[in-house]
Amino acid sequence: MKKIAKSISFLLIILFFLSGCASLSTRFDRAWQEKGRIVYPGVREDVKIATGKSITAGKPTILMRSIWALIDLPFSFAFDTFFLFPDLCAIIDSKLENRGNEHKKDVQKNSKEEKSLNEKRIEQN
Repeated sequence: MKKIAKSISFLLIILFFLSGCASLSTRFDRAWQEKGRIVYPGVREDVKIATGKSITAGKPTILMRSIWALIDLPFSFAFDTFFLFPDLCAIIDSKLENRGNEHKKDVQKNSKEEKSLNEKRIEQN
């Protein structure tokens, strides 16, 4: 009985330390950071792995990764929920930054058009 309890506790400790694996891997992935942030990235990655959409390996690997993704899913959900507020702030910040950049481009374009119109007026006079 003690041996089974030790085995179960060892398994739970391993699962605890490996929890949120998809969440961590997506958060430290440069492609994810460059594409733009999304909410619940670990959960999305677990679902992709579980459905076989992000795996290019053979069937035994797909089965093992799918099982692991299903085990990891609740931990990724908890981890992603914990980081939901910072993710939302980063998303809003990037959208505001994009709007600011678009506004700057519009202002620059308008100022160039105004300069060319002023130059034409000066030439006409």
